[in-house]
Amino acid sequence: MASRFFAPAVGVPEDPVTGSAHCALAPHWAPRIGRDPLVCHQASPRGGVLRVRFRGERVLLGGEAITVLAGRLAVSPGPVERLAALRGSSGVKVVFA
Repeated sequence: MASRFFAPAVGVPEDPVTGSAHCALAPHWAPRIGRDPLVCHQASPRGGVLRVRFRGERVLLGGEAITVLAGRLAVSPGPVERLAALRGSSGVKVVFA
């Protein structure tokens, strides 16, 4: 399956390889064409190949990736402390790396 993804209204002239779009395409196309897994090619200038498997309510997505952004996300202690209290634990630390 070949695809392309454009969203100029939100500042994306063309996404080179869009995993989220293929997560929507798999449930639509897999049953119609009787193939699972699907091998998909995003036909942008950079391009990429994705392997997509449709599993009920889940879509498994595979392929090669490159890091385009790395960072840390800080979460205010209020919601985390409330979550820890609900779970009956203390010292909960949330770090995304």
